[in-house]
Amino acid sequence: EDKFEADSTFYKSDFGYGVGWMYFAFRHNVDTASWKFNGGMLVSAQKGTLYDPADTVALAKSDSLVFAQDRFRVNSVRDSLINNKYLVYYGNPDQNMMPEHDVEFLAADFGTCTAYNCLVNNTGYVAYKVAQTFEPGDRLTLKATGYLAGAKTGETSITLADFSAQKDSIVSKWTTFDLSKLGNFDYIDFDVISTKEEVPAYFCLDYFVASVTIGND
Repeated sequence: EDKFEADSTFYKSDFGYGVGWMYFAFRHNVDTASWKFNGGMLVSAQKGTLYDPADTVALAKSDSLVFAQDRFRVNSVRDSLINNKYLVYYGNPDQNMMPEHDVEFLAADFGTCTAYNCLVNNTGYVAYKVAQTFEPGDRLTLKATGYLAGAKTGETSITLADFSAQKDSIVSKWTTFDLSKLGNFDYIDFDVISTKEEVPAYFCLDYFVASVTIGND
């Protein structure tokens, strides 16, 4: 059974604890009694909005409910999506509210998988919180770590906001995240790292590309 929220987010309950396509599961933690989303991956069909940093001064004191509602909305209107829907990740600070892993290759017992890349973007609320709180030197980073048979295969990262001396930028379009350093994997875990604790750990993901080889057995 599919679980739709009023804000166009989506849970795939009959798949178990996650949403999936073909050989992949994008895991989440959901309270099965209330269907409250706690952390991990869900699907959003919300149309994108582009955060305007000029709004920061007017909204900074109120922590605008408009942008709080944009926690599952992609921070872009300039680029068309590859699909009509996309994944949104939330890293709950309480690890008990998170799935054991974020992405799982479901055919690991009889095949191999190598990740190539995916598209990532901020959510509207993250863009708002970054513009509200970041100071020179602050940075928002997304890290991906691959695992195979319990051992780490590699890790890679991409910057989602950079307020260093050379840059003052917030990612606001779908951007390619190279995952090739992860090698063959059966699990991938994500970690959103901010130099300001006020920035929540959300990001958007679409167009996950990987090579799968299935054995004849």
